[in-house]
Amino acid sequence: MSLQRQESLRWQDSLYLPDVTYKLLGSWIAKGFLCQALLGYFFYKSWWAMVWLMPITIGLVFVQWKAWQKQVLLELEQAFKDWLFYVKGGLSAGQSIERAIMKSKDNFLGSIRVKHPFRKGVEQIYRGLELHIPLEECIRKMSAETGVEAMEDFVIIFQIAKKQGGRMTAILEKTIHQIYDKIDLRQELYAMIAAKKMEQRIMCIMPFGILFFVGTASGGYFQPLYQNLQGRFIMTICMFVYLFGVWWGERLTEVCI
Repeated sequence: MSLQRQESLRWQDSLYLPDVTYKLLGSWIAKGFLCQALLGYFFYKSWWAMVWLMPITIGLVFVQWKAWQKQVLLELEQAFKDWLFYVKGGLSAGQSIERAIMKSKDNFLGSIRVKHPFRKGVEQIYRGLELHIPLEECIRKMSAETGVEAMEDFVIIFQIAKKQGGRMTAILEKTIHQIYDKIDLRQELYAMIAAKKMEQRIMCIMPFGILFFVGTASGGYFQPLYQNLQGRFIMTICMFVYLFGVWWGERLTEVCI
């Protein structure tokens, strides 16, 4: 089974991915229909063109769904970082990792919203420790279901630290600092690229503004492109070039997580 297929199944079966609400799905479909209407009107000057452009709406809904999944994954990663902050306080006080985690329960659960995707997972960790299930198994299960890389790193280092015996606290504190730095670096990268993504999306809208301006100022300028087969063929090619440019621009501004 390929890695991409594993990731797909992981998200599909995950307990941490919230349900898609009708409101959220409706907003995705509305955005898809808006893009479909713009393409049908400006490239074909016909609302009937929206019928065969329906796959674009379906594709946009899928793209928005994947982007939403990534946003949930980022929230999980940030919540894991916040959770480690509470755990680190107990480690600094000389407590064992299990005791530090249990001591963080009330404070952390009080700081995170009830419907946060990370809350269900961390509650399972607390219940697992109360039932004397090894900590690494609790976190490994959650990391396998969510795909948060920082959790996987923590499990690996925890297993190594467990073999080191007396140096466990020092190793775990250093590991938590490294996870902090890694997540902070990722967040800074997203902040830096957010402006570029906004510029790219503005550039995607500009062609419609140009078509609207020219079409309004010179009503018959584009008419030959809409009234014969050759013109429609040219506009179809232009539309696919435009869609490819949009797709490529999104790929260039995409951050792998």
